[in-house]
Amino acid sequence: MIKIIERKIIKASPIEDNENNYREYFKEVIPLVDNVEGSLVECGFGKGKTANIFTNFMLDEIIQKRNMHFYDSFTGFPTPSKEDKSERNPQKGNGRCLLKKLRR
Repeated sequence: MIKIIERKIIKASPIEDNENNYREYFKEVIPLVDNVEGSLVECGFGKGKTANIFTNFMLDEIIQKRNMHFYDSFTGFPTPSKEDKSERNPQKGNGRCLLKKLRR
């Protein structure tokens, strides 16, 4: 689902949480904003699934190369508010990732 909220803000999400769906989803959505100058910033890096997809798109020249910045607390989601309601149904702690597991 792609929803234009404001002129330069696009809110969208893949329906199923698997890497092939993410890859196809981003292949369709990223070109919509590829002409916007600046860095790519991901808040909520997790295990790096989306970062790998973006990097591969840049290497395969699907999107332009740009600086990438990733931020994460690795503590997972905070307690959801009513604005966080979605098909994903996020819960407190979802997405938590232990750094020692990432280093393996």
